[in-house]
Amino acid sequence: MLDTSTTTHRLSELLEREQRCIDDLGAVLHQEQDALRTLSNDGLAGTNQRKLALLEEIRSLEGERISLVEQLALGWAMPSESLTLTAIAGRAGAEDAGRLLWLQERLSRSVETLRAANRMSGVLVAGSLLLIQNILSLWTRNIAAPPVYSSSGALQAKASGTFLARKG
Repeated sequence: MLDTSTTTHRLSELLEREQRCIDDLGAVLHQEQDALRTLSNDGLAGTNQRKLALLEEIRSLEGERISLVEQLALGWAMPSESLTLTAIAGRAGAEDAGRLLWLQERLSRSVETLRAANRMSGVLVAGSLLLIQNILSLWTRNIAAPPVYSSSGALQAKASGTFLARKG
C-alpha cells in the first residue's frame, strides 16, 4: 500500500524546487530585458542559455510531478486527470494540505509575474527589431546613393541622402 503522506510530502518538496526555478527564471527575464535595452549580444546569449536550462529543469520537474500525482491517484483509486492540488490537499493531512495550497497559490502568482515579464521582453524585442530595421533602412538607402565623385575624381551630380549634399 502507498504511503500517501510521504508522497504528498515529496510533492511539496518538488513544488518548492519548481518555485526556485521559476524565481530564477524571473531574474533571468529581468537580465534579458536589460540586455535588450542595451542591445547587448553577449547578455542576450547568456540569458538565452540560462533560460533554456531553467525551462528544461522545469519540464523535468513537471514530469516528476505528474508521476507523483499518478502514484497518489493509484493509491486513492481515482483517475489521475481529476487529481488537482486542491483535491490532493483535501485528502492530505492538515499540515501537508496547508503547505500544498500555499505552494499552489505562490506558484500561480509567480507564473503570472513571469507572464508579465515575458510580455515586457516581447515589447522590448519588437522595439529593438524596429530600431535595427530603421538603421538598416537608412544604411542601405545611403549605400544605394550614387557616388559624389567619379572614378576620375570629378564631382558628380548631387548625392542623395542626408549625409552629403552638394554645396553651390
